[in-house]
Amino acid sequence: QGHCPALADNDWCHTSLQWVPPPWVNRLSEETGLDRTRIKMSYLVVSKVPATVPHLEGTVARVVSEPLHTKGRLRYIVCGQTGRFPIVMPSSRVSPQTQPMERLPPGTVVEFGPTQPKGDGEDVSKSFVRVLRP
Repeated sequence: QGHCPALADNDWCHTSLQWVPPPWVNRLSEETGLDRTRIKMSYLVVSKVPATVPHLEGTVARVVSEPLHTKGRLRYIVCGQTGRFPIVMPSSRVSPQTQPMERLPPGTVVEFGPTQPKGDGEDVSKSFVRVLRP
């Protein structure tokens, strides 16, 4: 619903989805040593009708990474109006308001409240995380 923040980093919006590859892709994958368990893609959404944006309480962003495993922390890269950045939370601080952080597949659109800057991202543990679109 606006410019792509990733373009400012000389990149573009992309993601990957899990899939069950056909046998010929599996054979190529084995021969080349490349992991083809995910299919990579870019987004292009075109519509004649402008999208409506509901009134929201926080920041809306799309998850653009797999979970980034760090000992004792949940971490994802998200992309929204303010650009791409990591959201983080200690695993021990999961609450009913932040429970969706435990599983955010790439492509998920989330809303989260005020964050606290940490060394490895924006901490959402004292806020909320809501899935708007899986």
